[in-house]
Amino acid sequence: TNGKISFTVNGKTVTSAAAGSTVTIVASPDSMCGLKSVSLKYADGSAVPKVTDSTFTMPECDVVVNATFEKGYYMGVIFKDGKGSAELYNENGVATTTAAKGAKITVKATADAGYAIEKIYVVKNDSSKAVVQDNMKSGDSFTMPDSRVFVYVQCKETATYKLEKAISGSALNGNFVLKVNGSEVTRAAAGPPWKWSAALPAATALPMTRSPSITMLMARIPIPPTASLSCRLPMLRLL
Repeated sequence: TNGKISFTVNGKTVTSAAAGSTVTIVASPDSMCGLKSVSLKYADGSAVPKVTDSTFTMPECDVVVNATFEKGYYMGVIFKDGKGSAELYNENGVATTTAAKGAKITVKATADAGYAIEKIYVVKNDSSKAVVQDNMKSGDSFTMPDSRVFVYVQCKETATYKLEKAISGSALNGNFVLKVNGSEVTRAAAGPPWKWSAALPAATALPMTRSPSITMLMARIPIPPTASLSCRLPMLRLL
């Protein structure tokens, strides 16, 4: 069989799942083997969607998952000058670390906070060290050669600037945080948009959108390339 597959839901290995659950297919190829294809069959005969990023949504019926493995070559991922996470997907949308010659492999990578991806390139892991494909970005694909490969994710550190905040009036009237891409920050790189998020005291039932005095704080504006930024929040008031 050259390998096996298992299934997880929310990170836990399962053999059954409730309808609507997101099921992840985990491929475990044998040494020097790769996952060639995977297909689903619904017991009720309904149309089957394509597997995307190794996942599918559980229907209201039993599912049979068929996987085919073949001899292949190992693929490794190396981050240079930075950190992050990456997955390699075959043509069937299933994550894999091995592939046969001629297989189309898609690279999806994300750099950690404080870093950005400059480029991605693929090099043969043999005596030639030949470049298989250069100047790629996350989401691009390459064709597997007849050897093992390393996928290099070249990163760069992004300059960050300190963010300072001050509250005008009593802190009991409201508070705020600064976020970039949904995460609270005290430093940020120049350029990417940022926005305010206000936290009201539990006793104050006043939505932010109801207060014209803080409407401007919801705007997305670029961070200027300065060493610091001081921000003030007007006092919240009931309408």
